[in-house]
Amino acid sequence: MINGNEPVPFGGSLLVTLIGMVTVFVGLIILIVLIKLLVKATDGIGKKKAAPAPQVVIPPMKAFAIRSDDAPEAAGDELIAVIMAAVTCAMGEDQSFVVRRIRRV
Repeated sequence: MINGNEPVPFGGSLLVTLIGMVTVFVGLIILIVLIKLLVKATDGIGKKKAAPAPQVVIPPMKAFAIRSDDAPEAAGDELIAVIMAAVTCAMGEDQSFVVRRIRRV
């Protein structure tokens, strides 16, 4: 028996270390096995066969031209605002874009 005043022999400390390490690794292996079993057991729960999403067909936009003599001249900022509104309407509001240059075609 070891008293509080006597030093612990080297073999005893080595034995305590080995027992502690074996205990930790056995516990980790048990946890890994339990988690894998739970994953396999719950793998089919909550899964439904997903119905194929209906494909939405967006018809192409009709292009039309406005003759310049029919349309009044728009100011610079007003013209940019109108073009940006038309592009936003065509692309959808969830997409972001930046108008860098506007050229007459």
